Amino acid sequence: MAVYNIHAGHSLRCRGASGYLDEVNENRKVKNRVIELLKKQGHTVHDCTDDEGATQNQNLSAIVKKCNSHQADLDVSIHLNAGGGTGTEVYYYDDESGKSVSKCVSSKIASALGIKNRGEKKGRDLYILKSTNATAILIECCFVDSKSDANAWDVEKCARAIVEGISDGKGKEDPVNISQKEGNTSGEILQNRELGQVDCYYSAYTDRWWPEVKNQEDWAGKGDNVPICYLGLRVTKGKVKGRVYTKKNGWLPYLIFEDHYDTKDLVNGVLGDGSPIQAFEFYYTTPEGYRYKKIYYCVSAQNDSNFYETQIDNEKGHGMDGYAGVIGRYADKIKIWIE
Repeated sequence: MAVYNIHAGHSLRCRGASGYLDEVNENRKVKNRVIELLKKQGHTVHDCTDDEGATQNQNLSAIVKKCNSHQADLDVSIHLNAGGGTGTEVYYYDDESGKSVSKCVSSKIASALGIKNRGEKKGRDLYILKSTNATAILIECCFVDSKSDANAWDVEKCARAIVEGISDGKGKEDPVNISQKEGNTSGEILQNRELGQVDCYYSAYTDRWWPEVKNQEDWAGKGDNVPICYLGLRVTKGKVKGRVYTKKNGWLPYLIFEDHYDTKDLVNGVLGDGSPIQAFEFYYTTPEGYRYKKIYYCVSAQNDSNFYETQIDNEKGHGMDGYAGVIGRYADKIKIWIE
């Protein structure tokens, strides 16, 4: 069995490329699945992703520090590309081991997604490759600004291709039947299972807590021009990571919500600080083994009774800012649901 350091590039504060796809959102999905698959093969895997770095230098330094704190056989950096091209490519420093793995991974991803194989490339000037102790590769899965790449994009296929490419390139073990190694004797790709209906229940506080709302059946809040000051939410499956921007303190720390929230705990049980909430940011995590779902949400703001465009997870681009709301104006109504 091998030891792997796996990380998704960039951070939640210093985001990567965006276009038809958002690099930070997608590379974290791939990273999570790659780690799951490698662990189920019996390997030791360290997640070296950094979500807190505010600048590129802070982000890269944090990642390298995490990687070099472990003795690993391979460091894997997962990215999505941009710049007008198409296809997948994988960078290595300048060593035969890195070249072999890069060649296999690039070929596997291109074949799995049906996109151009740009192949393995030397990247001696890339900070991650030149600063990590172990053999390292940097994967550019596809181009976020290519419509054809975006149409071909599939998190599950990409993750499995990476695992197979790593296994073939390192010569560790036969990766052909990953599904059987997961205890799935039918050979079914577990990530293709349907999760079914996921219900989101949420309640808003203005001058009091209002009745809980389910999905899009209604909106939460008192009504137009009355600010929401706290919000609690829960989901029947999976979990939601969320934070809010308030008049008093700006962006508050993230909280995680699963099947409950606590209106009696105004610090860790619900979102908010008692002052008007101006913006909401949510991200939905699908349970392991199921097709990915996302959280959808929209708000109306002070002096405007209409709802703004729907925000999906914390994605950016296509009219989305990564959050719902208007900084400088409080939110008075909100709708939330999972699809």
